[in-house]
Amino acid sequence: MRSYLIDTNVIIDAADPDSQWYAWSAAQLISASNDGAVFINPIIYAELAGYADSESQMASILSDGSSPVAV
Repeated sequence: MRSYLIDTNVIIDAADPDSQWYAWSAAQLISASNDGAVFINPIIYAELAGYADSESQMASILSDGSSPVAV
């Protein structure tokens, strides 16, 4: 099984339907999650925290609705 470390920018773009990179980033996340496990590290988590107003919003950003990105 493959593992993927997902970059902050990909997650931010995939969480924002108004982003010009939304479609590409969302497709890459789906592809990676279909092919293996997707992860972020503590640095990426900290970078993402600047875009969230609460812990629940962070959970929402890191979840596709059924399976969260592993931290």
